[in-house]
Amino acid sequence: MKSLAWLQLRIIGLEVSSVRKKMKTKGFAAGVNRDDLYKGAEELGIDLDEHIANVIQAMSSVADTLGLVGLQTTETAILG
Repeated sequence: MKSLAWLQLRIIGLEVSSVRKKMKTKGFAAGVNRDDLYKGAEELGIDLDEHIANVIQAMSSVADTLGLVGLQTTETAILG
């Protein structure tokens, strides 16, 4: 029997609403202080959704360098 694990890391096409939903999860960007995100947007004079959209756009432009182009990595193991 074989087990197949898929890991897909991508930034291109990521929706602001997806990030906002994931922000409620402690495991998502665990090292990021949520208050800092809100303060950063406020200091820029934009709302959080616009700030997130700007970050997604900026990261998308260098997605290959960041390793976030949506490539699938597979790991196959034979289970006994």
